[in-house]
Amino acid sequence: MRKVLIILIVLIFCSCSQKKSGNVILPSDSAADSISQVIHFSTIAAYRDGDKIWELSADEIIQISDSKRIKANPVKMLIYGDSSKISVVVTADSGISNEKNDSLFLWGNVKIDAKSGEKLSSNSLEWKKREKILTSNDFVEISTSDGEIMRGKGFRADEGFEWWEFAKEVSGKFPSIDAEFGKDEE
Repeated sequence: MRKVLIILIVLIFCSCSQKKSGNVILPSDSAADSISQVIHFSTIAAYRDGDKIWELSADEIIQISDSKRIKANPVKMLIYGDSSKISVVVTADSGISNEKNDSLFLWGNVKIDAKSGEKLSSNSLEWKKREKILTSNDFVEISTSDGEIMRGKGFRADEGFEWWEFAKEVSGKFPSIDAEFGKDEE
């Protein structure tokens, strides 16, 4: 069992080692995929210079041997920032990693809770590990601790949520700005 876990950790780490552009095309769950391992109720972590950089927990982790993909569901991902403190907590129905793309693609009820107070929801999200970037081509909604709500299609952010941007179709509600303008009009 220990060898299996070591191999799985190495495969997960290797799955995030090369660049990729664009989102992953989701694989089918057909019998054409050759499953080599299934591990239940597992947590995998990656470290750099002794500091934890991420941790992935899932009820089921499947290594698909022919394509070197690793699929997990449901996903709970902790991304650590400076001083090994949690920057964001990411949850999703499913996720897939591939050594060719150096990323983890998440889909189905994707949620992020950032330490800075922002909350994100979307149908899909990709974490580009090497670039430390989160992206989505879907609609994304972000709510802040101030009650602001922003929506847009297409999204980019750093993995610590210190900056983020929408690509198009942006809208939102800004209670703090509305209150400020209301006071100016009186």
